[in-house]
Amino acid sequence: MSGIDLRASAGGIACFALSQNESRALMNEDYLAEQFELIEEYVRRARSIAARGEATFLQDPILIDAATRELTVLFETAHNIAKHILSSRDWQKAESKAAAFEILERHGVIEAGMSQAMRQAARFRNLATYQTTMINERTVFEILSRDVGDFEEFVGQVAHWIRASQTDTPSSNSV
Repeated sequence: MSGIDLRASAGGIACFALSQNESRALMNEDYLAEQFELIEEYVRRARSIAARGEATFLQDPILIDAATRELTVLFETAHNIAKHILSSRDWQKAESKAAAFEILERHGVIEAGMSQAMRQAARFRNLATYQTTMINERTVFEILSRDVGDFEEFVGQVAHWIRASQTDTPSSNSV
């Protein structure tokens, strides 16, 4: 079961964008809501694979490949969110996928622990993409079982930051 209602978070984004003239033109609430929903779906799929158990997982190369893909698209979707925020705020351009999360941390969008978790996910994504023979199936299962909640928490922290940004804006800027 999800630790955060992603649809409610997406609704918070829509309210944020409509209340700030500056962000309305820059932050695409529909895009972010879509990305939040994709994370919710990918987390559901990842948990479904993990629920089959480690023994079944390790015996099935199709499950291993599916899990690797779900973890990769989870990261890519979180990275899409990070890139969108960086560009909409005209913050420093990230020199790497991992650096995007460091920049979000510096601006108070996500916490240090979340930044670290997303940087670890970036390393996994790079291995899965470029050095597939270096991926250990047990490690994939451990990540699948232990770490997919990080993506829900990432969405929660981003949604919280957006809501907090909304309250920081003077009412004279609202539509």
